Amino acid sequence: AQAWAALAEAQVLLPAYTLAPAQPAYARSLDAARRALALDPDLPLAYVARGIVYTNQTHWADADTAFKRALALAPDDAEAMDQYAQFLNAIGQLEPALAEIDRALQRDPLYGVNGAVRAELLLALHHDQAALKQIEATLAAHPDGVFEHRSAILTYIALHRHADAERQARLASALNHADPDVMGLLIHGISDP
Repeated sequence: AQAWAALAEAQVLLPAYTLAPAQPAYARSLDAARRALALDPDLPLAYVARGIVYTNQTHWADADTAFKRALALAPDDAEAMDQYAQFLNAIGQLEPALAEIDRALQRDPLYGVNGAVRAELLLALHHDQAALKQIEATLAAHPDGVFEHRSAILTYIALHRHADAERQARLASALNHADPDVMGLLIHGISDP
């Protein structure tokens, strides 16, 4: 059951880290989660995977139900907290999302995605200097994290630090085996209307 649940989460996250098409990955994720829950109906990670799929498909009520079930089963699970915080962010519940990601960071302070999500939330709440401090600390601790670099791109663009955004875009592209020049040009296009 745990293997199917881990596969479910890997499938749903695959498009975020690669060029894999989203809809087939989501279908595979839901199938793997279904298989996991058939073997163990109380497996939090399977509900987390479902919640991510439903969030990405904008099925808000289903996502909320899945994440709440995961957290009811495992209230101290940092991954469930992180993904629930990202869901809350997606539906515009920024303060609750920040509280949830802070709980996730307390539970797992070394996970770079938590720090990156926290930076994005601080930025959305217009705590610009706190967001900058958070993303820079996260990047220092996780120099090879693709998600962390992508969050830095967004942070730097929002703060009009385009040279820093371009540098992060190039780093993220190299880490993701993509063409850094293409991303560099994209950021340059954003910064130079």
